[in-house]
Amino acid sequence: MLKLIWVFIIPSWSVFFDSNFCLDSECECLTEKTECCNTKTIEDFNHAKVYELLNRIILSNYFRFYKVNLNRECTFWEDQKKCVLKNCKVDNCKKEELPPAFQNNIDEEICSLQSISFQDVVDTGLTEQQLKIINKISSDDRSIDFVDIKDYLEDAEYVDLIKNPERFTGYAGSGSTKVWHSIFQENCLQLKSTIHKTVSEGDVFIDPETCAEFKVISRILSGFRTSVGIHLSSRYPIENKKFETIWGINYDQLFRRFAPENTNSQGSSWISDVYFAYSLVHRALLKFKPLLVNLDIQTGSAEEDKLTKQLLLTFLQNSPGTFNERIVFTDIKTTPELLDAIKVTFQNISRILDCVECEKCRLWGKVQIQGFATALKILFTPTNGLITRNISPVVKLNRMEIISLFNLFSRLSTSLNFLHLWRIHMEQTFTTSTTETSRVDL
Repeated sequence: MLKLIWVFIIPSWSVFFDSNFCLDSECECLTEKTECCNTKTIEDFNHAKVYELLNRIILSNYFRFYKVNLNRECTFWEDQKKCVLKNCKVDNCKKEELPPAFQNNIDEEICSLQSISFQDVVDTGLTEQQLKIINKISSDDRSIDFVDIKDYLEDAEYVDLIKNPERFTGYAGSGSTKVWHSIFQENCLQLKSTIHKTVSEGDVFIDPETCAEFKVISRILSGFRTSVGIHLSSRYPIENKKFETIWGINYDQLFRRFAPENTNSQGSSWISDVYFAYSLVHRALLKFKPLLVNLDIQTGSAEEDKLTKQLLLTFLQNSPGTFNERIVFTDIKTTPELLDAIKVTFQNISRILDCVECEKCRLWGKVQIQGFATALKILFTPTNGLITRNISPVVKLNRMEIISLFNLFSRLSTSLNFLHLWRIHMEQTFTTSTTETSRVDL
C-alpha cells in the first residue's frame, strides 16, 4: 500500500509546483520567448535577482511610509464589526517619526508618462484645498484615478509599512468571505457597466470564463488573493511567548489552503495566478524603467537617499530585456469605455476594502490594489508616450503610486520565495517518507 501512495504523490506535487502559465498566446518569459512561462523559471529569477534586493529597497525611508485613510465608512453593507484582535490594529506614524521631507501634506508628482487618449473628470466632491493640490499636479492628470482619490487626500495619515507587516491576524469568518466575493463580483459587474452594491454568500473565486473580456483582471485578482493567503500562512504565529510572538511558516496552513485535494484541484491554478501577477507587475516596472532610473529620491537623509538610489539602479539593471507592449492585453480592445470600466472596477474595489473589519488587512489591501492599478495604468499607456522635454505630460505617477507599486511587487516576490521554501519542504518531506518506506520494505 505504501508503494502505491508513493507512485501517486510524485505527479500530484510535480504538477502543483511546476505548472505553466501564459500572459498571452505568445508569452515572453523574462528574456526568453516561449509558448508559456514555467513557474520554476520565474521562481529562479526572483530568487537570484529580485527578492533580497527588493526587500532592502522597501526598508528605506522613501518606500516604507505610505499615506492612506483607513477610517472611511463602508458604503456597501451595514452592521460590520471591527476586528478587536491586537494583530488587526495599525499603528499610525507620529509626525516626528517621519523623514523631514514627508512632514508636509503635498505628495509631488515624480514621474510622467505621455498618453494620447482620454481626459479626466475631476471629482467635484473635493474641497477647494484638495482641488488646489490636484491642480498643482496637473488639471488633466490620470495618475490618481484608478483608485479612489480620497484614500490618500482626505484625512489620510502616514503608516510605516515595515512596522505594520502583512501577516496572520486571526481575522476570518463570513465578513472576509463577503469582501472577497464582492471584489471578484465587481470585476464581472463592471463588464456590464453596472455598479452593484449588494453581495451574497457563495464561491469566492469567480470562473474567469464568466468575464472573458476581463480575464486579465480576473487573474490579477486571483493572484492577489492567493498571495495574501500565502503571506497569512507563511507569517504565522508559531509560538506566543510572554513578551514576543515567534512568526514562521505554517506548512499545514499552506497545505490546507492550496493542496489539490483541499481545493478541488484548483490550488495549482490559483498559485499560477501569483506568477502571472508577478510577471505582469514586472513588465510594468520594466516599461517604466527609463523614468525610474531618473527618480529623484529625497527624504532629508542624503546618505540613505544615495544608498536607496544605488539599490534601485541595481534592481533595474537586474531586470532583463525591454518591454514588449504587444504581449500584454492583445485580446482586449483598449477602448475608452473599457478603460473607464477597469478604472471604476479598481475604484470600487478600493471602496470595498473600507468594509474590511481588520485594519491591517485593510491597509495591505489598499496598498496592493493601488499597486495593481498603477501597473495597469503604466501598461495601458502607449510605449511611445514616455515624456520628453518637448511634450506636455498627461499621465503621471506620484510618490504614493510608486510606493504601492514597489511594495506590491515585494509582496508578490515574497510569496514566490515562500513557495520556493514550500517546494523544498515538500521535497525533503517526500525524501524522508520515501526513505522510511524503503526501510519498511527491507
